[in-house]
Amino acid sequence: MFALDREAALAKLTEKDQRPLVILRECEHCKGTEHALLSRTLDNERIQLLLRFFHCVKFRPNVMEPNHSFRRLFDEKAPAHLMLLSADGKQSFAFDGKQEQRDLVKAMQSLLAAEYERSADEAITETLKLMTRYDVLDLDKKALREELEAEIEKDGPRSNRARTLAAKLEKVEQKLAALRKQEAEILDLGLKREKL
Repeated sequence: MFALDREAALAKLTEKDQRPLVILRECEHCKGTEHALLSRTLDNERIQLLLRFFHCVKFRPNVMEPNHSFRRLFDEKAPAHLMLLSADGKQSFAFDGKQEQRDLVKAMQSLLAAEYERSADEAITETLKLMTRYDVLDLDKKALREELEAEIEKDGPRSNRARTLAAKLEKVEQKLAALRKQEAEILDLGLKREKL
């Protein structure tokens, strides 16, 4: 095994996925370096939604060994714990792991604005609205499923009530499928690189 040059390493990482990259490097000596990315506080829901537009890669600590294929992605003197990169590597944001969530969100938004045709912020706002509808439908689905199971156990699957509940459950499933389709359309921001 040998270390690829930076361009070859990036090409390898992006050959099947041209989205911008989030690279997380594990470190045996540092704890909590992914705090701003994985924290359950503040803007984490927004970060989790923003991550949908990235190709996420996590390296184990051995990536710092001289002959590791991806070693040259990291600076020699101060290797980043977390990096955001355009697929071609021309834009990059390196973090030491102690960054604030707002700094990470700002960098993510900047890179997404450069890499996609449509606004990620608008897509996230719309997705957050959909999540409320998902929650309501998921609760309805769970309640109907439990009610249907109890009815089948009591009077069998051919009872009028069981058929009515099954029909209601099917309508909820259809609404969920329509939401998933709407979400997919919202999240398709049009990756600029795909048109090159």
